[in-house]
Formats: sequence, C-alpha cells, structure tokens
Amino acid sequence: MATSAVDICNSALNMIGASNIISLDEDSKAGRICKQRYENVRDGVFRSHPWNCLVTRVQLSADVATPAFEFAYQYTLPADPYCLRVLRLEFLDTVYRVEGRKLLTNESTLKIQYVGRNENVSTYDTLLAETLVAAMASD
Repeated sequence: MATSAVDICNSALNMIGASNIISLDEDSKAGRICKQRYENVRDGVFRSHPWNCLVTRVQLSADVATPAFEFAYQYTLPADPYCLRVLRLEFLDTVYRVEGRKLLTNESTLKIQYVGRNENVSTYDTLLAETLVAAMASD
C-alpha cells in the first residue's frame, strides 16, 4: 500500500516502464514531471468520486457579507481540509449554488458533507491509491 506521494508516483512510473524517483524534488525528468502533475491529478481523482476516506461533515457559519442578488446568505467553503466538492447539504431540498469559494443559499444555518483534500497518503483507501497510480500513469 502506498504511504507517500513518491510511492504513488513510482508505481505509476513502473506502469509505464520508467525509472523510480527518490523524491518529488529530485532533478530528473521523471521527478520534475511528477512534481508538476501530482497535485492536479490527485485533486481531479479526489473530485471524481466521494471516496470514504476523504468525506467530511461540518457546520458552516454565515459570512457577514451577503450575495448581491438571488440568495440571502453566503458561506465560505472549508479550508482545512480544503473543500474540493460539496456532496450534499443537511436538508436535501435546499437550493444552493457554489461560486468560487462561496456557497450561496437562503438557509440561515448550514451543515454540509464534502470531499476534502487529504494529503496523508497513508490514510487512503487501497482503491483510491490504485486509482491515483493509474491516473498518474495515464497523465
């Protein structure tokens, strides 16, 4: 099982017949490419599915500022872990829109479930790690 981003990158490099790297900071073609692409590929895979090991729940506090029109409240999306994709709100029939890092709604209180950016590879589900390997190899 992968325990680091380097492990994921090395598994991907092995799939395409390339040499392993020691670090994402190493000065080799493979190292530079892995460093350049890993975070974008990882976040894309994270957003593609509600991986159990990435799902988080939180209650948000309304911002002081309000949207210019259409909605009464706005909420800043979580930064820790960084919200990559809102999965659902507490009340399923709630009308909302995500614009940038804000969630706009007419609800005065808000609980959400979302996919968060988890950078601790050792906590990834095996299928998630294997999907990251395949996505890196493909990329």
